[in-house]
Amino acid sequence: MRILVTGADGFVGGWLVRELLRAGHDVVGAVRIGGGPSALLSDAERDRARWVDFDLELSDSVNALVQPPVDAVVHLAAVASGTDARKDPGAAWAANAAGSARVAEALSRQRTEHRGDPLLVLASTGEVYGVGQGRPSLESDPVVPVSPYAASKLGAEIAVAEVSRRTGLRTVIARSFPHTGPGQSDKYVVPALAQRIRMAKRIRAPAIKTGNLDPVRDLLDVRDVVAAYLAIVDRGLPG
Repeated sequence: MRILVTGADGFVGGWLVRELLRAGHDVVGAVRIGGGPSALLSDAERDRARWVDFDLELSDSVNALVQPPVDAVVHLAAVASGTDARKDPGAAWAANAAGSARVAEALSRQRTEHRGDPLLVLASTGEVYGVGQGRPSLESDPVVPVSPYAASKLGAEIAVAEVSRRTGLRTVIARSFPHTGPGQSDKYVVPALAQRIRMAKRIRAPAIKTGNLDPVRDLLDVRDVVAAYLAIVDRGLPG
C-alpha cells in the first residue's frame, strides 16, 4: 500500500515510518517545511521513504500533498504538547482542528473524483474523555475535554467525521492515551524525569523536582501505539 504519514518528522511519526517500511509499504513522509526526516530513522530508512514538505495551515499546501493518490493517510501532524496548547489555544485549534479538516477535505476528493478510495486514520487522544472516572475509559464514555489540547483534538474528530458523512471518505479515529519511548522530547514527563534523575546522579543530588504526584495515568510504549496504527491501516473498520 502507498501510505502517507503526516508529522513524519515527529516522535511517533519516526517510529511509524520505520514499522510501515518493515511491513513493506510504500511510505510518503510529510514533514514541516525545513523539518526533514525524523532523527530516529537510519540513513537507509530515510532513503527508502519519499519526503514532502507541507504546511498544515495552508490549504494549497495540503491539497498538493494529497494530489498524488494514496491508499491511506495516518494523520499525526499536530500541536501535540499540552503545554504548548495552553500557551496558545488558538494555534492548537488552527493546527489540530482546522488542519485536520483540510487534510480530510483534500483527501475526500480522491474518492469524489474517482481516483481511489483512501482511508484516513486520525490520531486523536484519550484526553477527550477528560479527567477520568476512576476506571478504564470506554469508547462510549462521554467526551468532556478539560484542556485546550484535548478540546482541539475533539474539534479534529468532529471535522473529520463531518467530511466522512458528507463525502463517504473512509475514516478511523484512534484515541491514543499518553505514550512514551526512545527519542521522545524532554518537554514530556517521562524523558524530563529521566533527565533530572541522570543529572541528580551526576551531581549527587539527594532529590529531584517532580511536581504533583497525585495524578495516576497509564503510559503506553510508542512501539505498541505504532503497532495499533499499523493494524488499523491493515484491517481497521472505517466509521
